[in-house]
Amino acid sequence: MRIMYLTESMGWSGGAQQVLWMAGALRKKGHEMLLACQPGSDILARARAADIPTEEVRMRQDYDVFAAARVFELLKKTETDVLHAQHSTAHAVGLMAAAFARKPAFAVTRRVVFPLRRNVFSRLKYLSPRINGYVAISSAVKEELSKAGVRPERREIIPSVMNQERGSHQDRMELRKELGLALERPVITNVANYAEFKG
Repeated sequence: MRIMYLTESMGWSGGAQQVLWMAGALRKKGHEMLLACQPGSDILARARAADIPTEEVRMRQDYDVFAAARVFELLKKTETDVLHAQHSTAHAVGLMAAAFARKPAFAVTRRVVFPLRRNVFSRLKYLSPRINGYVAISSAVKEELSKAGVRPERREIIPSVMNQERGSHQDRMELRKELGLALERPVITNVANYAEFKG
């Protein structure tokens, strides 16, 4: 299957890390992956270092017509089967491109629990029949999509992934040594962004 991930992410974040982990895992399963992302972004540099095929698409804002035209060209050129928007602006740009292209299935991942806006643009963006499905990373995110009117059959929870090759006992011992921590000393790690909006 040919899959294109679309993201406007510029800096490095948990969401950007998820995109690269998923793209790498899907490539290992034999799928053809393409990451369409912002020129000069952290994810672009890291994807290229990981040998994940990339294309640069400047996305300035939601409903950026020029970005949508570029994505539309890529969809035709690569004969993409699934276009998967990974962040908010990519969602809007991808929606326009998919509406023109018609062929690929269009999926959107939502990682945040902010309530969806109630204006006409938000309703067009989230309730468009062109969207085949949403990936919500938690039940709280799925609930927000439900409150916005997204039908149950178009919402699926797929939790964020972890890289099982990292965080081994050996990794922990090397980190302790690097930080000068005694083996018997307890260590508490921040594993997420502790913020009220994350629950």
